[in-house]
Amino acid sequence: MRLRSVIVMAALALGAPGHAATIIVDGKAANASDANPGTREQPLKTVGAAAKRVQPGDTVLVRPGVYREAVTLTVSGREGAPITFQSEMPGAAVIDGADVVTDFRPEGPGVYSFAAPDLVKNQYASLGPNAEWVYINGEPLQQVTDRAKLTPAAFFSDYAAKRIYLAPAEGQDIRRATVEYAHRDGLISPEHRDINTVAPLDDIHIVGFTVQHNADWFEGRAAINFRGRRWVVQGNHVRWSSWRGMRAQAASHCIIRDNTVEWCGNTGISVESNADLLEEGNKVFHCNWQRIDPGFDGGYGKLTGTIDSRIQNNESAYNFGFGPWFDILNTGNVLQGNVSHDSIGGAGLMSEISGDNTFLDNVVYNYRDAGILIAESPGCVAERNIAFNDIIGIHLRGNYTRQNDHASAESRPTGDFSPGEQNMRQGIESIPDISPTRVDAYMAKYLLYWRAPKAFMSNNDLLWENLLFDNANNVFEERDYSKPSPKDPFVNQLSDYNIYYSADPKASISFTYGGPGYDTLAAWQKASGQDEHSVFADPRAPDTRLPAWAEAKRALWSRKFRAWKDVDTLGLGLVNSPSAAEATARIMRSPDVRPITLSDRAVKAFLFTVDGQRTLGLWTTQVAARRPVHLRLNVPAVTYENPYDVQTPRQLANGRIALTATYLPIYLRDVGPVVQEERARD
Repeated sequence: MRLRSVIVMAALALGAPGHAATIIVDGKAANASDANPGTREQPLKTVGAAAKRVQPGDTVLVRPGVYREAVTLTVSGREGAPITFQSEMPGAAVIDGADVVTDFRPEGPGVYSFAAPDLVKNQYASLGPNAEWVYINGEPLQQVTDRAKLTPAAFFSDYAAKRIYLAPAEGQDIRRATVEYAHRDGLISPEHRDINTVAPLDDIHIVGFTVQHNADWFEGRAAINFRGRRWVVQGNHVRWSSWRGMRAQAASHCIIRDNTVEWCGNTGISVESNADLLEEGNKVFHCNWQRIDPGFDGGYGKLTGTIDSRIQNNESAYNFGFGPWFDILNTGNVLQGNVSHDSIGGAGLMSEISGDNTFLDNVVYNYRDAGILIAESPGCVAERNIAFNDIIGIHLRGNYTRQNDHASAESRPTGDFSPGEQNMRQGIESIPDISPTRVDAYMAKYLLYWRAPKAFMSNNDLLWENLLFDNANNVFEERDYSKPSPKDPFVNQLSDYNIYYSADPKASISFTYGGPGYDTLAAWQKASGQDEHSVFADPRAPDTRLPAWAEAKRALWSRKFRAWKDVDTLGLGLVNSPSAAEATARIMRSPDVRPITLSDRAVKAFLFTVDGQRTLGLWTTQVAARRPVHLRLNVPAVTYENPYDVQTPRQLANGRIALTATYLPIYLRDVGPVVQEERARD
């Protein structure tokens, strides 16, 4: 045993890096300076200075504080000797893309401006305006593109004058408020290579930071952006990015683990051209507050050109958009153990124009769309998933009409690549250390799915041993079994050993595109020839015997929620946003919901229960509407909650409160049973 220990120690010593230093950064220290040696006694002042000094094997330990800088990484680690950037206390070292603004110039009643010397109009931004953003007391203002359209809680960027004009919210004193201007992107990132890529680096670990106020546009650098081999991004809290939280480009054998990514302007985690990625244990909440069309992008995040990777045990919730979304020729990937819930504007898990991906042991609920959407993606397997209280449990989308590269004007009679094929090849070949075998196999999938068929196929997908219940439609397959068609071989699925149930007799077992719906399992079995061994059974009934995998997740699905059709009868009038998704989730959980009629019909008010507290929710039905509301609540105090889950206690004079309602829901917690509207007082 002793000899074995000596051998192991010797092996470790031989593998140890020759240079392994710990560099200390402490921006709060009185003697901090970037000219210091970086010891605890003489720390560096900025993380960026440490990034210039590191060598393979080094650790940069960052003391608590707010570091208003963008950290540009230029040095690679190496295999077995990574460079580690770590917050000494988890979450306490904050990398911030915003600066505090105090020098304001009055510009008329309720309007101020400040200088923005680095403000330049982004000529490439095709989706929305620039990414620079203004926050007051932690809340993002609305961006307008015309100074004449400035309203309270909005800002305008004047590129010619290099000034930002802003109007605080009603009753907000800018002299007492904290105003932050986000204008840096790539807060932890390699340096820019061109408009939308960064330089490759290897063996970098980013651990435990809070990263906020990243000012990135659609093709800009995310708050944490990387490219290369063996990155580990773990335990970080990313929030308030203008577009993305994290972005992995052209990478292999990387790990994105146990991060919380929330309140991003569009999407949480983007992945492009990756192999052997492990993305696990992440929480992605409240994304797409810019309200970009989620059909383009929005929510948890897209993966494109990704192969042989595992997306597991992540949680996606309260987003305006999709959960994890494989989009464009992703193959050989596994989505396992993920929980997607309470979102609007997209499906909970998705594979689109891809193929041969596996959905295993996931739970998806409360989606105003499909729980799992397999769209024009042949060869996918959905096994042991649980989908309930969604509009559709599992949607097998595609009826052999969506155009692929077959019908494109380009052809390859001499073996030349078409533009589409060339783009696919460039993407897969950009992955570090990708073997010729994997490139050839990937390009063969392109020919099989994108080029040879006359349209994108939706066939040979398998639904096996899933639990689908209380969805408006448990399965939606886009084939009409009552009318044979030449397209049938290209829209041909397999399904068996599933458990179906619906307490609503009008909810179908399966509904087919352009054909009849089936209200009984027997009718579906007869028409389709599928689900020979599947059953119709209430999973919540005490006499229903469930498989062990379903029982193991009972805590996630045993609770009953208000159905979407019952939510719709309430007439909520919510404007789609992450805040609207959370408001809907709260109403779905409340045992009672009571509308309160106000004189201004543009304002919606509802009493319901949140976390055991009687709560009043208020919002308007239009984005531009900002309406005063005066209430008498007959209680001495309430807890005010803003649209971003921040709670503040408020004392009420004579039980009265004055508020401004906007399209973003606000809440008054611990109110009494009586809510009275009052006239405005001078």
